[in-house]
Amino acid sequence: MNRVVSLYWLLSLVTSLLLFLVYRFSISNITTHGEGFLSSVLDILDIVLNLGYSAILLTVMLLSSFIILLNKLSAIRESYKRSLLTFCGTPLILVIVLITIYFKDVRKDNSDIIMRMLCFSVINLIASILLFVSFKRSIINKSGYTDL
Repeated sequence: MNRVVSLYWLLSLVTSLLLFLVYRFSISNITTHGEGFLSSVLDILDIVLNLGYSAILLTVMLLSSFIILLNKLSAIRESYKRSLLTFCGTPLILVIVLITIYFKDVRKDNSDIIMRMLCFSVINLIASILLFVSFKRSIINKSGYTDL
């Protein structure tokens, strides 16, 4: 069973890193604010802000990947709800937090960044759900559980 859990952890980790790279590529379109010293400072602050949001997204995605390793414990692996939480709990919390932030700050300038993070977080949540379904099917096939 540990081998199956490690395989799905690795799949989740690769999925998270690929999504992060696509996210970084999608926000790398830097539009300059103009010419002059003040616009250069604004461009640098924009880059720092984007790096901060990227670091938050990467941290949460990596955390959600590492939480999957809790399925090595038989008490978690055999419980449908606990196993579901290890796969989808952290991405779901991130989506809920980003939706809350987005609707709170709809009229502000950073709503585009939040919306982009929200889109990639939803994609990560869907990938986590698909990984969970596949994981449970493989556990059923390997161990013969019928109540999962």
